[in-house]
Amino acid sequence: MRKYISILALLAALILLGGCDRNAINKLARLERDKLELQIQEHLGQDYSIEEFFIQNEGYSNGKRRYEMDYQARLNKPALGFGPQILPGHLTFEKRNRQWQCVANEIDLIELLKLPQVGETSQESDLMGLIEGLAGLSSELDKRLLDMTALSIEEENEIGAELRQKILREVGKGGTSKFDVQGVFRKIRAKSSRRDLAWQCDVTADRDFNAFAVAGGKTFINMGMLNALDREDELAFVIAHEIAHNDLKHCVEKIQHSVRAGKIHPLFGEVVGIAYHIYKHPYSQEIEYAADKRGVELMTAAGYSKQGAISFFRKLQKYEPTEENPNIQAINDFISTHPTAQKRIERIEKM
Repeated sequence: MRKYISILALLAALILLGGCDRNAINKLARLERDKLELQIQEHLGQDYSIEEFFIQNEGYSNGKRRYEMDYQARLNKPALGFGPQILPGHLTFEKRNRQWQCVANEIDLIELLKLPQVGETSQESDLMGLIEGLAGLSSELDKRLLDMTALSIEEENEIGAELRQKILREVGKGGTSKFDVQGVFRKIRAKSSRRDLAWQCDVTADRDFNAFAVAGGKTFINMGMLNALDREDELAFVIAHEIAHNDLKHCVEKIQHSVRAGKIHPLFGEVVGIAYHIYKHPYSQEIEYAADKRGVELMTAAGYSKQGAISFFRKLQKYEPTEENPNIQAINDFISTHPTAQKRIERIEKM
């Protein structure tokens, strides 16, 4: 009789323990649902909410130390009017020190902005309406995607430090007594809005007429560039233009675009590898104009005249590819077929 009572007591305890586990896990799942809703509202707006949260395919794994569940979060309306309304995800809980914890909430928020498929039977007018609507949303979508994949300042600085080491190993360090490069850099860096970047400027041994910047506040100026400059205010513009690329987040956003395009998990080593692979890729015309404008603002705030920028671009003209000399290669950041130096001079003169 006592044996049966003991067995019944043990079964009751196990049932009670299992019930306690489920209560703790369900409470954690509700917390993860609330966190997800806050993330969605941060990226899409406060008028979005999770209408329903379905739990599917749940159960223990790894003995009874882990509990996993699939879920679907149904929004109150489609993301941005055309994205999906149901987001699938996966929760993993582990029991540590007798307490259940959520150790992973796997959900791809980029799915929020997935474009709808246009069926073959769609009318041409419907397709044109969709294209026109999406055209107006393109920049806003890009901003939201960048927000979702944003790197922290610490991560950006760490990536910049790794890139700097790789680049200097590749091209070698240079030096000059012609200009006080570090002094000019410090003056202009002090005017940047991103004070928390680990700003650094290096002169490289490269003889090409070039300067460039990478994420984390790193600026590089080639010996070939310095040898061609005659005035400090020309150098001030070159430095200000490169600082502007980091000040406006062009460098880090270039990495984010590439990470997203490659559909990789944002592991540090992979991100650094991609960043190193793309650092020589030129920017778009729009981005270069923005860096010119911000560069002029920074250099004038530091006490230099914008005439240094105009003088620099007049020098640049002889390095541009032309019909007479088509063999000159486009160089990252400054020399390209568009925007031309003359167009950039005209814009700066109007600032």
